[in-house]
Amino acid sequence: MILSGGKGAGKTTVCERVASRSVHAGGVITPRGNEGTEAVDLLTGEGRELTRKKPGDGKWMPVGNRFISERGLNFANQAISDAIYDPRCQLIVIDEIGILEIRGMGLIVNTINALSSGKHNLLAVRESVKKDFLLKYGMYRFHILELNENNRDEVTGVLIDLLG
Repeated sequence: MILSGGKGAGKTTVCERVASRSVHAGGVITPRGNEGTEAVDLLTGEGRELTRKKPGDGKWMPVGNRFISERGLNFANQAISDAIYDPRCQLIVIDEIGILEIRGMGLIVNTINALSSGKHNLLAVRESVKKDFLLKYGMYRFHILELNENNRDEVTGVLIDLLG
């Protein structure tokens, strides 16, 4: 399942709502804060700083107009891996697929592992990379839902019905 939308469309909000209604969801969501985003493990509720406008301590990689923390990226990948191997987990949420994943980095290895796991998957895919993502990984046959500011509630309901 792909949830696609532009920046600020509400992909993370919808992923969080769907995960909270799921019997047992795992993976990662990336809520935005004042300075950047945080990677939150849906199984544990723990979080780590993922992106920011300026690099902080440790290793940070420039991507677009932001910097991504190597520590935060490792944390997000571990959250996805834990969801894959947790027998109780029925839904794996991956928020979000962006340019880094299209380039073969970031969360893509564990995204492919999640897609191959036989579990339900909900991928938040940035609108700007959706076409490239589908060209590379379309063999997984995705159901695609387009999200915007006006249809968040409707899309949330559709996803809960489809995944519930």
